[in-house]
Amino acid sequence: MSTSESMYRNIVENNADAILVLKGREVIYANQKVADVYGTNSPDDIIGTSITQYVTADELVKLAQLEQMPSDNPELSNVIQFNGVHKNGTLAIHEVSISRSEFENEPVIILTIRDVTERKESEHKIMALHTSTALIGMATNWDQVADAVLLALNEIMHLTYASVGLVVGSELAFTHHLGESTVSAMPLDGEGITVRAINSKKTQYVPDTRKDSSYVSSRESGDDESLSEIDVPVIVDNKAVAIINVEDHIVDSFSEEERYMIEILGVHISSAIQRMDHEKQMALIRESHLMEMVGGIDKICERVQNDLKGPIHSMKNTSFLIRHNPELVGELIDNLDSSLRLIEDTLGEMKEITSPTEPENKLTDVYALLDQSITLSTIPRNIKLVKNYTEGFLAVSLDEEKIKRVFYNLMRNSIESMGKGGTISITISVEAKMVVFEFKDTGTGIPESIMRDIFTPFYSTKPNSLGLGLSFCKLAVESNGGELQLESKIDEGTTVTVKLPL
Repeated sequence: MSTSESMYRNIVENNADAILVLKGREVIYANQKVADVYGTNSPDDIIGTSITQYVTADELVKLAQLEQMPSDNPELSNVIQFNGVHKNGTLAIHEVSISRSEFENEPVIILTIRDVTERKESEHKIMALHTSTALIGMATNWDQVADAVLLALNEIMHLTYASVGLVVGSELAFTHHLGESTVSAMPLDGEGITVRAINSKKTQYVPDTRKDSSYVSSRESGDDESLSEIDVPVIVDNKAVAIINVEDHIVDSFSEEERYMIEILGVHISSAIQRMDHEKQMALIRESHLMEMVGGIDKICERVQNDLKGPIHSMKNTSFLIRHNPELVGELIDNLDSSLRLIEDTLGEMKEITSPTEPENKLTDVYALLDQSITLSTIPRNIKLVKNYTEGFLAVSLDEEKIKRVFYNLMRNSIESMGKGGTISITISVEAKMVVFEFKDTGTGIPESIMRDIFTPFYSTKPNSLGLGLSFCKLAVESNGGELQLESKIDEGTTVTVKLPL
């Protein structure tokens, strides 16, 4: 069906979009919006020209393919992107809708054109910003952060010069550059727009550096001088720790959108620095913890050597005596069994701290259990033992081996605290459905400053101690449903109270 020329003219001239009508490749109609898009004064400058003048050479193949497509091809109903060329030769990105019709009984093509150059550039900048912030978020060192920032700046603004710097002591050191620079560092008490940004902790935008007396040139001799500059400080804990410096040889070169994007980069750099500092601190903590563990292993080795040295020597002596005097086996076998039990108890104590086991409770005479622990502790002659209780029988459900080890440890601690002699007093009483054991010595006592750590595993004031004795005692007593309390005064002694449920 033929369409009148007046109808075409009405469509073309009143549409808000740029509209071209083609006969073949020749423009036969264009509205004023077309002239605006392609940078001409009037549509008459375009009418009569070939459409090929307004697309880049590499788009001619696409144009030829579209011309060969039948009218019902669904691809023609889509918006097609073309790389366009304006009258002055500048490149642009156009989105084109295509429809076919007739004019004066001849086929024509109607093109609806939108210049989306700014939108596409903005999308490209946003994508570049997104990519760089992702890289900054994954960075493990400053070099990776700075490289990602410069990559983004180059993609966003196609810069001739940019730099990223770090505050190092009293200087601002420029560590990474786009383009050549004659300045590698600037004193923080000196001149410069960049230094001003650091000291003020505020973004500095100078659209014309010729009008700012603080401007310091960093261009190589013969290079175009920077005429506009933007500096964005990187703030961490209210301190400026780094800078993004961007310059251009064109006055007022940076748009508000670009300045905003640079500030976004500054925020991400700040987050990256804080993250890397945190990771560094955590690495130091892990290293310190590892050293503590190594120290713990050293202590374990020392404890094994010291605690097991006695029973091992005793076993060696017993073995020697039995080998040379077999008739003494009956007398020496008890000593051998006792030494083996001591070794088993020591190893069991270490295992209990690192991997606690459930108590194996059974009815046990606590008086007999205490006597066994006293015997095992081997009290020196210069230490007096006072039993403030009458020997008797009291059956309590408890883990016999663990509690015997508790009593033994408490006895050994008291003995070791009285190198020059003293008194150990033991009291047994019953109160509130608990049997109470009180071990009191006249030793050196424990400083108040370490009382809060006294039950911590691997903590000890003794150079050859593993620091597991009291922590084991507390754990063992509490696992049996009891309580362990400790009171001490320097030069007066220590009292340990053990309460076990009846």
